[in-house]
Amino acid sequence: MSGTETSERRAPIPPATDPAARDRPAAAPGQATAADAAPVGEPPVFVIGTGRCGSTVLYDILSKHPNASWLSQLCQRYPHRPALNARAMRALDLPVVSRLARRYLYADEAYRFWERICPGFSAPCRDLRGEDVTPRVRRAVRDAFAQATAPSRPHLLLKITGWPRIRFLREIFPGAKFVHVYRDGRSVVYSGLQVPWFSAWRGPAQWNWGELSAAHREKWERSGRDFIVLGAIVWEMLMDATEAAKAGLPATDFMELSYEDLCADPVAQLRRVVGFAGLRWTAEFEAGVRGAGLRSTNEKWRQELTPLQQDRLEGTIRGTLERYGYC
Repeated sequence: MSGTETSERRAPIPPATDPAARDRPAAAPGQATAADAAPVGEPPVFVIGTGRCGSTVLYDILSKHPNASWLSQLCQRYPHRPALNARAMRALDLPVVSRLARRYLYADEAYRFWERICPGFSAPCRDLRGEDVTPRVRRAVRDAFAQATAPSRPHLLLKITGWPRIRFLREIFPGAKFVHVYRDGRSVVYSGLQVPWFSAWRGPAQWNWGELSAAHREKWERSGRDFIVLGAIVWEMLMDATEAAKAGLPATDFMELSYEDLCADPVAQLRRVVGFAGLRWTAEFEAGVRGAGLRSTNEKWRQELTPLQQDRLEGTIRGTLERYGYC
């Protein structure tokens, strides 16, 4: 349901003048560094979702905040050089080059970066849990993010899709916050059908969502191994995983935002998210939100799927749709 494809546009990077921010490779997992115990600014805020759910739109808007650090495409292209990302973040604050930097830099999930410091992070066969974190992974992740962020932008914003990984990330970053973006599962599945990396095309034998439960297997087999039904099952699995992972988290550390509400009133919803993340609301940021041009495309599944396909899709996940107010 999530894709890790990313383009590789190169951003203009000014030369570093701070000796502490020299371009040094990220520590390999297990390699101790001086930054092992150092805090990475404020506790990070993770935007999470199933994929195809509106999380990219939200992450892109949040990346325009002047106090936010985030992973750019440089982390995807050069995963062993996190200091390049810190230099890029500083470039955003330089009067002469900020406009050019903003033009070429964009926020990325940067799974190649994650894989270098945390092998298996991008495509595990089940949700990652707190007990999966080893001391060496904790050190490597914290060191890499200390190198990749800029002190002038102390609020670290990150986005991941697919499995929520909430307990895993809280084990590495105590106090981390999560914004769960969700969307009508029928629209998520239809959107997934439009891309070549949609996991349902490969089927359970080759995907990274683990084995189907007996109930899910029965639904899929009864449908004649329908791809739409299988995509709906993945959406339900990921939504259920998020429900399980968020249990017990304080309200101050977890919030939910529907794609539909975001499109209907982006200013009001971004105010919620910004306040939750501990960021300041500014007139400049509000102007960017208003100029984002958000528009819901939720009706496409009704327009483009046959009545039989619609019935199969709804019937597969009706209970979860009802739980989130979509039926």
